[in-house]
Parts: sequence; structure tokens; C-alpha cells
Amino acid sequence: TDVVGFTSMCRGTPAKVVISILNELFSILDVEAMSYGIEKIKTIGDAFMCARLTTSELQAEEGNIAKDGALMVKYLLRAMHLARCVRNPVPDADNKFLSLRAGLHVGPE
Repeated sequence: TDVVGFTSMCRGTPAKVVISILNELFSILDVEAMSYGIEKIKTIGDAFMCARLTTSELQAEEGNIAKDGALMVKYLLRAMHLARCVRNPVPDADNKFLSLRAGLHVGPE
């Protein structure tokens, strides 16, 4: 995921405020990911990369991959909802709260 309009949000916003907002957002996403059995891989700027990892060939069967994909979709929808709890620091922004953009890949490769 990443924050919609992050670059424009950063213009004129003090670095301490931006870091505080990202910390608040990533803390929320971390806790929620754990509740879904999802592991955070890393954060890159405003991006939050995570995965639900299968650890054996037995777990990598098509049915399990589909279940993991469905679980990731549920997590992403929940994350997008929770991001709306974090206030956008730009006073005249169209969105008063953060919005996320998400991408998803499902499969063994």
C-alpha cells in the first residue's frame, strides 16, 4: 500500500509531522497485519509491503493460495478503512483523512 497524494501532502508539511503520521499509520497497519497472520516485509517511504507466506509445498496448494489471497484482500480493505482514522495534515486538502492505494499479487511466483 501507499498513501494517495503523499508527495503533495509533504510539500509545506514539517518533516516531524510527516514522520509522526507515517508512524501512526504503520503502527496501525502492523497491528492489523498480525491479526491476519500477515508479515510486514518492509516500509519504503510511504509504502507498506507485506505478505502472507506459505512455508512448505503442502501449504502451497491452490486452495491454500486462494485462501491466502482472500485473506490479503480482507486485510487490504480493513487497512484502507483504518487509514481514514489518520488525519491529513494539509488544512485545505480534499481528503481530511489519509487514503491508501493498494496492489496485490497472489501465487507462488
